[in-house]
Amino acid sequence: MITVHNVKTGPSREWGPNGSFTATVQFNGQRVLTYYEPGDGGPAVCKDVDHDLLPAMKEHFKTEVLPHNPPDGSGVAVKYDLMQHICRLVDEWEATKQVKRWCRTQVVAVDASCDKGEYRTFKVRYTPEVAAKIRAQHPEITEIVNERFL
Repeated sequence: MITVHNVKTGPSREWGPNGSFTATVQFNGQRVLTYYEPGDGGPAVCKDVDHDLLPAMKEHFKTEVLPHNPPDGSGVAVKYDLMQHICRLVDEWEATKQVKRWCRTQVVAVDASCDKGEYRTFKVRYTPEVAAKIRAQHPEITEIVNERFL
C-alpha cells in the first residue's frame, strides 16, 4: 500500500498558500522517497530514493492502483501516473486534516444528500449524547464523522 507521511505544505506562486508540498512516500510501511512539489508549474523532485523498493512500488501501482482509477468520466482517457497518485494522496491527507480540525469544535456529519467530500456541521462540541440527539432529530444523517477519529 502506498501512503504519504510527514506532509508539509507551503506557498507557491501558482497555487496560493498551500500550493507546494513535501511528503515522505512509503510502500508497505517502508520509506521509498521524499517527494517535493514546488507548485510553480515546474517538475516535481524525488529525493532520497530507495532504489531497491521503488520497482516494487511501481509494480504495485500498475497492478493494484491503476486499474481502480479509470478516466475521470468525461470520456477522455486521462494519463494517471504514480506522481499524480502521490499528489492525490496528499490532497486526501489535507482534506482529512481539515475535517479533523472541524471535529475539534463542532459535530461534523454526512447525510444522504451529501456528495463525497461534503459535510454538514452542527455548532456544538461532540459528545456521544449530542451525537445520539442529532441522530434522533435528523434521521437522514448516515455518519457522524467525529466518531472516525475517536
